[in-house]
Amino acid sequence: MADLEDQIELLTRLDTLRMRSASLRDEGCDALLSNTKWESAGDLVEDALVVRALCRRGASPTVSASFDKLVEILECVELRDVTNEERDQVPILRAARVMQALVATPESAFRQSAFFSYYWIIRELYSADAPDWSAGGARAGNAGSATAFVTGECVRALLGFVRALHNTGTLVGGIGDLVEERDRLSRAVVPQKWLAIESRRLDWHFWTTIKSLSGNICLQLDLPDRVDDLDVYLRTFSERLRSAVELAVATFRGAQHSIRRLRQNERAATSRSPDPEPAARRFERSASGHLIAYRAIKKAVHNAEQARDSLPRRGNVVVGELIEACRGLRRQFDEAADEVRKLLRPAQNYISAVLDRELAAAAASGLNCDAAELAFAAASFGAVSRSWEDERLPRATAYLSGAISEGGVFHAGRPIHSKEKGYKLNVFGGEILRAMAQLLQHVKSAPVEPRLVERVMRFFEETKGLNPKVTVGWFHEGPQLPIRPDRSVTAVAVLALERINRMLDERINDLVFGHFSVRQADELRKGPNLQTLFYPDYGLENMPGRGALARPSVAFSLARMRAHVARVSIRESGRALYSMVLHGPGGTGKTTLVEALAASCGVPLVEVTPSDIVVGGEEAVERRTRAVFRALSMLTRAVISFDEFEPVLWHRDPAASTPRSVFAFLTPGMLPKLKALNKALLQ
Repeated sequence: MADLEDQIELLTRLDTLRMRSASLRDEGCDALLSNTKWESAGDLVEDALVVRALCRRGASPTVSASFDKLVEILECVELRDVTNEERDQVPILRAARVMQALVATPESAFRQSAFFSYYWIIRELYSADAPDWSAGGARAGNAGSATAFVTGECVRALLGFVRALHNTGTLVGGIGDLVEERDRLSRAVVPQKWLAIESRRLDWHFWTTIKSLSGNICLQLDLPDRVDDLDVYLRTFSERLRSAVELAVATFRGAQHSIRRLRQNERAATSRSPDPEPAARRFERSASGHLIAYRAIKKAVHNAEQARDSLPRRGNVVVGELIEACRGLRRQFDEAADEVRKLLRPAQNYISAVLDRELAAAAASGLNCDAAELAFAAASFGAVSRSWEDERLPRATAYLSGAISEGGVFHAGRPIHSKEKGYKLNVFGGEILRAMAQLLQHVKSAPVEPRLVERVMRFFEETKGLNPKVTVGWFHEGPQLPIRPDRSVTAVAVLALERINRMLDERINDLVFGHFSVRQADELRKGPNLQTLFYPDYGLENMPGRGALARPSVAFSLARMRAHVARVSIRESGRALYSMVLHGPGGTGKTTLVEALAASCGVPLVEVTPSDIVVGGEEAVERRTRAVFRALSMLTRAVISFDEFEPVLWHRDPAASTPRSVFAFLTPGMLPKLKALNKALLQ
């Protein structure tokens, strides 16, 4: 492995590209928010893409009147809007896009429109029809052929639903844990001041958990806006939870009724058709898909009714009953998520077959390989199977890395849909680059060279422009007149740039991690976390004349640091906190505190020691120090611990008679480096 000093140039180039992608992404988000400056024809696919682009994972949902209006449009979509072939001739793609947007939007995953899309997607994945008779594959429209792109969009929609279900279960279970902890504290025999501190710490801890999940949950729980509102919210939580679950039951039943009526109308339409025999055959071919999809809807109704029946009755609620109900709901949501994931098995088989086909074509000569289909199949297979170590994925990534042009374009592949009059629909190049970035993010054996990322970025820079009303956006790379930005293409560009940014985050982290001692989150979870620690400094509250000791408990500081990593604001705590100095004799728990922080954040712990600086000897220590701090400043979502750093940050006393250390001349320049690192960690 190359030395860190030798890799700094590589890391710096990747970091520069990361900043370029983030800047372009943010420009695109701003453009999408200026909704009044765009021409919109009421295209559901386009509206759904815009909503999905503005609901970036890990960030708070965008709040604006135009965004709320688009969400309202999607939430009011009727079953006929989902299934109507004439609207844009791509009903399956329309359903996938609408569901992707709704399951990514707070509290919208249980709307009827999401379940209409859910039904239509599953029905398509389990139906085999002309012209290719491939079960598991999805077609953009009923007259087209199955493609890895449309199948991948259906997979993306269902996996988004899985994620929303898991998050909802975790959130409800977390609130149950908070209720249990508060109940335990109310019965504890300890000084009241200690109880007040611990109660406050609990609120901050669970507030971070709740807010980090709230952007992607199913139930309409009307979560509070401030930590200080938690107390009132918890007193009414049982009622809110029951109302949310009862609303879900009514919604699911309404969707089930509409779907049953749709099937009856389809049956009746076969007898009214001018050519009843082909119509009857089409109806029969969809029978298996309908039965499986309808069974999934019935299962959702059953699960919701079961959840409702497990909740405490209205009125005076026993705390123990509420805690048990929250835990039961967590299990039910996790089981429901597993059921949805199992429905993806046919799609996984289809995508795997496409992956084999395109890799065989690539190995033969490469001329007959469809790069777009290969990218979509490989990325979707990794996501649905969670087998990113599959030996086919590095081969697919290597082929795509070699097939991309200097301008970030792949040769034209098969269309995603052919219309009756001969018009063909092709994907925007940003869709392919989004899939490729997903591969590069997860297939760690594939190298990510700056030149490759430069090609990808060049595509977005060359397809970016202004529309006549001076709105920045992206246009399709294909020949078209006039050349001006398009809302749907801009939304795809934002999604692709977001994925590229996440890919660069992970790849830069991996490169930096290789030069330090790193403990991953899975290992840290086996040890203590911030919830299981005992905080002895609570005892300082009762000390007479505390004076200089009048400062918040370390528990509060750690809670604020966890909130910073989770990108959650605790307004009551003041400014963000992201660094601290722990000092004291050995065995007092300094390292344990840092490990517990990283475990609670679910991020790696990077441990830096003086030996990481002197590894190249005294003559190279300054150069090495610059490289170490430059590399650490590029990390994202990690906890950095400087352990045993007293020799490096020693008191500067020119009159001291102690022997000269290798770090003696380094100390004066260390504080500016720490200051620069501290500033970088604020981002």
